Amino acid sequence: MPLAGLDNNLELDYGRSVSWDLNLFEKDFRLYKQHVELVTGLGMHFANYTFTSKYVTLNNTTPFSYSTDSTISLSKNKLKATYITAPLMIGFSTSKDENKAVRLAVGGQESWRIASRLKQEYTSGGETYKPRVRSDYNLNPFLFHAIASVGYGPVNIYANYGLNPLFQSNTTANDLMPFDVGLQLMF
Repeated sequence: MPLAGLDNNLELDYGRSVSWDLNLFEKDFRLYKQHVELVTGLGMHFANYTFTSKYVTLNNTTPFSYSTDSTISLSKNKLKATYITAPLMIGFSTSKDENKAVRLAVGGQESWRIASRLKQEYTSGGETYKPRVRSDYNLNPFLFHAIASVGYGPVNIYANYGLNPLFQSNTTANDLMPFDVGLQLMF
């Protein structure tokens, strides 16, 4: 699916664009018995944005730009970003026994980017090259997400949708809004 306002060179391979979160600290504040709570904490978000194009390279420039080279076919082409996260959600639960509870939570999350790099791999002249370039690539230093989750027992289905673009304003990728959909395991 092409991104609005962009050409196909920055199209993502959603099947290979994965992310995962690690909530290091989580605190629940009971608002009403065992059924309504305010949830906050601190964690990490690790995002991998894999491009479908085998020829596009993000340039380490400000503002954000990219180039294409059809003489090199990339077998790996992904932008990796790491964030510190702070969610704030209101949660509803049908039972105080977490293993038997149906849960619903909605809220938001702020994310602060602490690292990003482009990871590629290609073969040229019989040699394999694996360039790794650390840069901010004009990624927004802060992301704000709307969050919703629903679950039963230790498993939730969640969705995060970006409220601001992945890349900073005045770039060629202003319309790229980050989103995640997946499973959440609660331990």
